[in-house]
Amino acid sequence: MTALYQLAARWRGRPRSGSGEDGFTIVETTVAMTLVFIVMTGALATFSASVRNLVSGRQRTGAVAVARSVIEEARASLYAQVAHDLSGDTTLAADASVSGAPLAFEGESLVGSAAPIFPEHRWSDVNDTTTYTVDVYVTWVTQGNADPFKRLTVIVSWANAQYDTATIANRVRLSSFLFEAGVPPDPLVDGAADVDGGTVEVTGTFDGIDLSRAVIYNPSAVGAVSSLFVREATGLARSSSGVLEVASGTVSGCDVNASATSAQCDGIFADTATDSDASTGLPENDAEGPVYDVGHEASAGTVLTLDLGANDAVESKSTSRSCFTCYTTTIGDDDRLASHWSEGSGPDSAAFGFDVGPVSGDLVRLTGASLATSSLDHDAVNDTHMLSAFARLQMPSVDVVTVQGAPTGFVGAVRISSVDVQVDAAAGPTALSPSVTGGAIEVQVYDTLGGTLGYRTISVDPGEEKEESATASFDVGGASVTLATTVVSGGKATSSTTDASGNITYAEASLTNWLRISVEVDIVLDGTSLADSMVEFDYGRLAARAQWESA
Repeated sequence: MTALYQLAARWRGRPRSGSGEDGFTIVETTVAMTLVFIVMTGALATFSASVRNLVSGRQRTGAVAVARSVIEEARASLYAQVAHDLSGDTTLAADASVSGAPLAFEGESLVGSAAPIFPEHRWSDVNDTTTYTVDVYVTWVTQGNADPFKRLTVIVSWANAQYDTATIANRVRLSSFLFEAGVPPDPLVDGAADVDGGTVEVTGTFDGIDLSRAVIYNPSAVGAVSSLFVREATGLARSSSGVLEVASGTVSGCDVNASATSAQCDGIFADTATDSDASTGLPENDAEGPVYDVGHEASAGTVLTLDLGANDAVESKSTSRSCFTCYTTTIGDDDRLASHWSEGSGPDSAAFGFDVGPVSGDLVRLTGASLATSSLDHDAVNDTHMLSAFARLQMPSVDVVTVQGAPTGFVGAVRISSVDVQVDAAAGPTALSPSVTGGAIEVQVYDTLGGTLGYRTISVDPGEEKEESATASFDVGGASVTLATTVVSGGKATSSTTDASGNITYAEASLTNWLRISVEVDIVLDGTSLADSMVEFDYGRLAARAQWESA
């Protein structure tokens, strides 16, 4: 045993050899272990961060899912019930984000309801083992004078118990606008109303003057309304105007062209347009007028004279957001739905005078103002929507071809009573059938009745188809005056369509060229023609159209 111990001791004391079979020293081992520790520590930190981000991402995803489910629930609910219990919700009073009277969140008033889908605005929800706190705020949003709508804001938060909450977000916020969708605030509503008062036109020759045309344009008014979320209303009203144009001779007065062969007597107009979509730049309410005219005169020497009297007045009003309290000009019926009204007016008097030596008078004379009115209104009645449109024409009495020195009792080849006629069209659940209304028009024609000159009365109901004629002749100052008169009245047109529930979805009513009077005038003196002309009075057109379609 002693010899073995001595041998072992000698081997331990021997120096190392380079054979590679010896072990590591303590220093080498320590360095190696330190490097391993550093690498493992970095890997552990990376792994920890990855786990933290994974968990945080899952929590955020869960919070977004909770918020979206609240928004979807609100969208699927009745619009009126997307609200709070403002008096019974105790969580509102404990929320520092809610304040004021009425209660408001971030400056917008909270929406209340007697049967809200959010009786409490704060509650807890568990999703994938995480407990979330849900805060819901339903507020009113009003921009300018537009209809108010609701903003739904959902804030979902959670506790990061195992992590540093100061550096990891633990809150998501989603927001959505809500509009009335049960019965849409703007179903398809589209319509127009148009009234053209017609024309008085004279052609022919007068004492050497070749008259290309002399025209009085009676007043007109047109309007249109369209409402499908973006609401529009437009209108145009015009007063009477005239033109005197000759192929030979010269004219004066009004706006005369360079060759003095045409005189244009422009009237006045009021043009309005309104739009609820602020991005288009149009105003929500627009009004123009009343605008007045000073009158016009034009003549071809002393032979022909066009006289449009003063006091023409036109006015037009359009709105896409009626609100008496929002605007200084009253437009519409204060229901925040689109409407339009316009009125064009004629002068107090208008006439075409003529003078061909021994015979003079008026080819036409209107005594009293004329009015052309168009109106459209989008209404909501008992949560249903409809559009009403009408066009109305009011004309004074008219005498066609009056002659100085004519036989006793003669006051015109044709005498037409005043006119008041209207067409109506409406569409929607409470709409009535389209119609044409107006009293009978008395047309008196000077005629040879069994060899005796006198008046014969023709009664015309608006929309009644009729045609009659008359002739008469007499002498004035040695000249022979011959008159040939034709009265033609046209029919009316009304139509409508309905849906399965019996609601009128489309309606229209119109009168087109519904009353036309023409008088051929021949004046001859000693075999020479002093006048060979045609006077035509056309009462124009009235039309109203309305279309409605539910969502």
